[in-house]
Amino acid sequence: MAVYAPALSISCLKKLKKQICEAKRKQGKKKQLQSLITKNKLL
Repeated sequence: MAVYAPALSISCLKKLKKQICEAKRKQGKKKQLQSLITKNKLL
C-alpha cells in the first residue's frame, strides 16, 4: 500500500504525529491539573 502511495503514507504519518502530540499535550495538562489539586489538598 505504501509502495504505490508514498505521499498518502507521509500525510498519514503527519496526521498520526499530530494526534500523538495532541494526546501528549492533553496528558500534560491533566498531570498539571492533578498536581495543582494535590497541592491544594496539601495546603
